[in-house]
Amino acid sequence: MNLPQFAINRPVTILMIFLALILIGAISLMQLPVELYPNVSFGQISVILNIRGGIPPTEVEQYVTRPVEEALSTVSHLRKILSISKEGEATVVLYFEPGIDMDFAALEVREKFARIKNKLPKSVEKPVIAQFRQTDMPIIILAVTSGWRSTEEVRKIVDEKLKERLKRAEGVANVEVFGGRERKIMIDVDKHKLHGYGLNLNRVIDVLGLNNLNLLAGEVNVDKNKYLIRTIGEFDTVDEIRNLGIAATPSGSIVRIGDVAKVEDGYLDAKSFARLNMQDIVSIYVQKESTENTVKIAEAIKKELEDAKKILPSDINIVMTRDQSEFIEKAINNLKSSLLKGGILIILVLLITLRRFRLPVYIAIIAAVPLVLVCPSKLLYFVLGAAVLALLVVRRLRPLLIVTASIPISVIITFSLMKFKGLTINFMTLFGLILGVGMLVDNSIVVFENIVKKHEEGLDNKMAAIAGSKEVIVAIIASTITTIIVFLPMFFIKGETEILYSGVAWTVTFSLIVSLFVAVTLVPMLAARSKRVGAKEETANQKISLRIGFLSRLRFPNLSRPTRRLQHIMKMHAFVLIAALVGALVTTKTWYRRLVAVGLIYYVIVLVSALVCFSIKKGWHRMAVAFVLKRRYFILILIVALFTLSAFVIFTKLGMEFMGTTEQDKFTVFIELPPGVKINVNDDFVKKIEKLLERVPEIKRFSSRVEGWSSKIHVELIDIRKRKRSAQNIIDLLRPMTDRLKPAFIHYKEEQEVGTNEIILDVFGYDYDILRELAISCASRLKAVPGLTDIKIHTREGRPEMGIVVDKARSGLFAIDTDGIASQVHAQMRGLRATLFHTEGREVEVIGRLDKEHRNSFRDVHRLILYPPQRWVLVEQLSDFKFMLGPSEIWRKDRNRMVQVSANIGKIPLGQIADIVKTHLADVKFPENYFYRFGGDYPSLIKAAKQFNIVIALVLILVFLVLASFFESYIQPFIIMAAVPLALIGAGLALFITGKAVGMGVRIGMMMLAGIVVNNSIILVDHINHLHKTKGFSGFRAAIASSRDRIRPILMTTATTVLGLLPMAMDKSEGANLWSPLAITVIGGLMSSTILTIFIIPAIYVVFEDARRRFYGGRGVTT
Repeated sequence: MNLPQFAINRPVTILMIFLALILIGAISLMQLPVELYPNVSFGQISVILNIRGGIPPTEVEQYVTRPVEEALSTVSHLRKILSISKEGEATVVLYFEPGIDMDFAALEVREKFARIKNKLPKSVEKPVIAQFRQTDMPIIILAVTSGWRSTEEVRKIVDEKLKERLKRAEGVANVEVFGGRERKIMIDVDKHKLHGYGLNLNRVIDVLGLNNLNLLAGEVNVDKNKYLIRTIGEFDTVDEIRNLGIAATPSGSIVRIGDVAKVEDGYLDAKSFARLNMQDIVSIYVQKESTENTVKIAEAIKKELEDAKKILPSDINIVMTRDQSEFIEKAINNLKSSLLKGGILIILVLLITLRRFRLPVYIAIIAAVPLVLVCPSKLLYFVLGAAVLALLVVRRLRPLLIVTASIPISVIITFSLMKFKGLTINFMTLFGLILGVGMLVDNSIVVFENIVKKHEEGLDNKMAAIAGSKEVIVAIIASTITTIIVFLPMFFIKGETEILYSGVAWTVTFSLIVSLFVAVTLVPMLAARSKRVGAKEETANQKISLRIGFLSRLRFPNLSRPTRRLQHIMKMHAFVLIAALVGALVTTKTWYRRLVAVGLIYYVIVLVSALVCFSIKKGWHRMAVAFVLKRRYFILILIVALFTLSAFVIFTKLGMEFMGTTEQDKFTVFIELPPGVKINVNDDFVKKIEKLLERVPEIKRFSSRVEGWSSKIHVELIDIRKRKRSAQNIIDLLRPMTDRLKPAFIHYKEEQEVGTNEIILDVFGYDYDILRELAISCASRLKAVPGLTDIKIHTREGRPEMGIVVDKARSGLFAIDTDGIASQVHAQMRGLRATLFHTEGREVEVIGRLDKEHRNSFRDVHRLILYPPQRWVLVEQLSDFKFMLGPSEIWRKDRNRMVQVSANIGKIPLGQIADIVKTHLADVKFPENYFYRFGGDYPSLIKAAKQFNIVIALVLILVFLVLASFFESYIQPFIIMAAVPLALIGAGLALFITGKAVGMGVRIGMMMLAGIVVNNSIILVDHINHLHKTKGFSGFRAAIASSRDRIRPILMTTATTVLGLLPMAMDKSEGANLWSPLAITVIGGLMSSTILTIFIIPAIYVVFEDARRRFYGGRGVTT
């Protein structure tokens, strides 16, 4: 007993199996994580080290950064190391291969760091080791305001009640607060008073630290109880600090801190400003761990915010100015909408091709096609429900439910397999489902139509179902295998490419296997119990009309008047089309232009369908095939030329990119001033730019973050459907106005969820002056490249500094070393944390330093008092002074010094612009051991392109092996696989017309075409063999007959796949640039391959037959 027969005999068992699988699939769908792309981000671990004493970048690099790099360079699965050394701070970022367990990697990093911790300078504070990079864009930015509180009060509330709560959210790596001023208890010491008592600042700091303590002193046993003995010394009030004694005078009086210093519970000087639409705010930046799911973390943060609002004062308002998850959710919802639209269109195709209706019904079905394409997402579920209801209610449509049911059932069951494999709902897996939807019904259609055929031959429902399904089971298994085999090479490729492509591979494989199971079990079982499986007897003319398609009956009911009908149709539609196009030229309404576009698509469909049907009725199709066969060598030469031209366009004119870019409603303005500029000066420049942004009508809001001499403005635009200008257009409008704001360097960056729209050069060497000169030379060459903007050297000019050059001989006389001098100068100028003051459940730093009057000029630095062991001395007595420019930061990549140069490439493909840049940099003279490499996405682009070539080669080999075994021939697989270059012709043309570059989506599309387009060739060649061997047809005659007999299933299977992908190709929403190239590639390749296969594959078959006869004797093919 075979599987279809078992299903027919055990219907309850089969029904229960499918109900169980659907239930598991539904539960799996609710549990599947949602993300835009599969997690291909390189896991990142940052080791952040703060160094006390304000050590300059060169010394940070030498004594901290390099030892840490050496220790961590042996961590497993490490891809690259990037480090940045700044004044008093070292950051080492480790990039790991995709798919690595980052918790285990972090543990290994901590272990290796622990081995060298004691070898680092004592001034290095406890490291922060976290799975993020400080320069990564935050996933969420919050603006916190109050109706009447100051920003300092708001910041206090944020620090006490919100910051730590957000840090606790799962997957959050870092939370930073900007705006307002931090509360500190400042002890500003009067230098002269302190010196008058013979004291120094270190004494004040030490006394504070030693007295602000609660310590366990011991325990006492009394009777049956044990009492702990504790010394209580923590400060309860600021007055206690002010009245704390630090010394005694010879007369016995106490010298208190208040006698030599001002003690204030106040705020530090502002280190940052934050504004929302020019209003002062406190902003919160939330960064996620590098490999965590953005949507999941955003949901956790929003939940924490809802809980926090219950304990926050009523006047505190929180506005989410940036939410990275919104774009992901919009993009995924758009893909889901495309999936629903594709499913509805496929149902319409099945209605048209599997059933015959009266003229009004056909008109209604045709009108539904453009309506579905423009249907709002919220109405799609209603439309789908209406379609299903119609299939259930209308009795003559119920048999179609047998076929259409395979779509939702297969998709839902596929979700359970995705859950088992550990996949997520993302662009790749959803595309696999969308592509699969177009092919899911193929197996069910073949089985159902063969059952109908057996029923028409006189068998009852049950016997027709058994015989019909058994007859085609081998064929549909072979067809499914040829499609699935395309994805087998994915299991031989590891790393980033495997992770990117495997989502599509697994999803299509799962869905096709499930659809095959549905076709050989559920379809026969339902067909055996349907009362209207077979159609009633029809006349020969009606059968021909049904085989040709609905338009033959719709447009040409009278075969004696087809020409006049065709002319009438074209005139009527042409008049409507011309009127609509004229209206589109005189109006600016977006909705009208979209309606015209849909109408144009409808017109093309009607025109092509009418011409096809007209040609078939007049016998033109047979004559066209015969025409091609008679001129087969010339036609094949022409096809080879077209293929060569298409390949030339694809690989030389379209350009290459990695993941492509997305049009989002956000961009960022970066403002950089010369190092050393005061924050107030920087803030003035930011305010000028804010006034420019305020005038742009497309800007919804903007939030500013001002720090030191570097600032950012995050700009959010109104919805893309409500504005005429793109983000790039708005940037181009602003750039000339901001370029006039000198000496600020202002550049822009469109926010990208994946990939980047920058080209990056990494210039390597050792001497920073030479590196900078080389970087300037490269940047000047980039300025000459058309299309490049925002050219930036990622290193700031040297920061002006005054160097204290210690005289070792003189300092030795006073028994004080350089470290001692640096520590005492740092304490007096910048201050030291003496202790922590505990109040209201939080800690406030107590900072000791000189008062502002004694640390405000170069002269003050000269006159600072040092306290060696023997006697006090002035700094100027032990040192010389010189002014110089020191590097503000030092970048290193893979343990080599580096200066980075970047430029915005706009819409130019990355591969194309990289080739142009190489020619412009050819004349830059690099000294020995100095060189440049492309960074950013370019290395991934080259790697992906190489791996894609390997994948394509393996796909073609595997398809050949399957076809050779199926046809038991070495020659016929080459005939069948000729459909692959035919697909490349259409794919190249479609990409050239739409202006798409060859990116990841295009590569996946081409790979999938290699497995899809051969199915049509299989149908043709198999039927040619059948006619040639069983009926004795010559190769020439068999080729013509096969092309005529198999045109309907070829067009039908192509139509289901193309219409399933059409909504995806036409999508213009946010994120559509990620998937529309993929859909365009498959649609273009399928359409050209389908049309040309009908003519070219028979011609190639006849050519091989000619060659066989010529080599093995006998006459050529009869024509």
